[in-house]
Amino acid sequence: MEKVVRWLTVARNYAKAAWIRAIMLAARVLPLNRNKVVLESYYGGGFGDNSKAVAISLMEKRPGLELVWAAKPENRNTVPEGIRYVRYRSARHIWDLATAAVWVDNARKQHSGLTKRRGQYYIQCWHGGYSFKKIEQDVEDHLSRAYLENAKWDAKATDLMLSGNDFFSELCRTVFWYDGEVMKCGSPRLDVLFNITEDQIRAVRSRLDIPEGRKIVLYAPTFRVDKSMASYALDFHRVLRQLEQDMGGCWLFLVRLHPNIADKADAIPYSDDVRSATHYPDLYELIPAVDVVITDYSSIMFEAGLIRKPTFLFATDLADYMGDRGLYFDIRNMPFPLAESNEALLENLHRFDPAAYEEALKKLYADTGACENGTAAAAVADRVLAVLDRKYPVSGR
Repeated sequence: MEKVVRWLTVARNYAKAAWIRAIMLAARVLPLNRNKVVLESYYGGGFGDNSKAVAISLMEKRPGLELVWAAKPENRNTVPEGIRYVRYRSARHIWDLATAAVWVDNARKQHSGLTKRRGQYYIQCWHGGYSFKKIEQDVEDHLSRAYLENAKWDAKATDLMLSGNDFFSELCRTVFWYDGEVMKCGSPRLDVLFNITEDQIRAVRSRLDIPEGRKIVLYAPTFRVDKSMASYALDFHRVLRQLEQDMGGCWLFLVRLHPNIADKADAIPYSDDVRSATHYPDLYELIPAVDVVITDYSSIMFEAGLIRKPTFLFATDLADYMGDRGLYFDIRNMPFPLAESNEALLENLHRFDPAAYEEALKKLYADTGACENGTAAAAVADRVLAVLDRKYPVSGR
């Protein structure tokens, strides 16, 4: 029976690739639409991340531009007015990809059957300005053959990658199977950290029904390969009491799980003081609205640190995690205090030194050549418009 299922899956994938190739081939009789840009995020995800910020900047700079967002049906309502929704991996989506002059994505394209036409320009924004965990070629032995094939195709098709620091620029050239241009302009999704207004922060808090005057601690861990929840054994209520004791005020938790395990959000023991933010559409609107961040191995530590949010690491499975993926940074020598137990986390909260934290952050961002300043989306939008207007040469990668 397993062989039959496997054979049917292979046959279905070949059939899908065949009709995608047919659409791509048919589109070649038409010239590229130099007013069309197709944007995607996380394999059919909703309107968010780097692609969202680029789309908004394009709308502001050129209102008549045809912007297309490819999303799964359950994410359709996230696509705003002024951007055309298309169902992810539908025939219309493939047609839009085949005819648009520019593609913008934040994850590897599922390339089976997909081809890139001469003159098309592909911007791979990726989904991290820093990478704490080892990725791509550095963990090749842990990646599936299908992912590796996709990744190498995607790298070859990409015309531009984005970076917010020298560290990630080097990763682009060494672990992404990529030898094209890297634009060190910052991460578009992080612009909101620098540009959000007090009115917008109040709107975020209102959307989450946060009472006036309450302080917020955000718990945003990354996922585990086996999608286990065992490592998220945070003692929420003891942390809240510790924060109230050491930092004053009345606190509540927001918990935001990684998109890969968003379907397990209900497993968290919520209460009036512990609330879910897993399905809030934009993590980077949350960061300026909270007072403290707790994570584990997620790059959110670097992003919260950019705007000096006190950030703490709670990692109960450190040995196992390092053995599985490996890390680019010494987790025990970071500005962000590390705890491997609830007791250690409470102690770190109690002993937190804002002045020492500030100095450690300055050194980290200087050593890694950070350039984030809130203007990345505009820089990328300018490049898109230059390509559309034929003011920037397209190499035909």
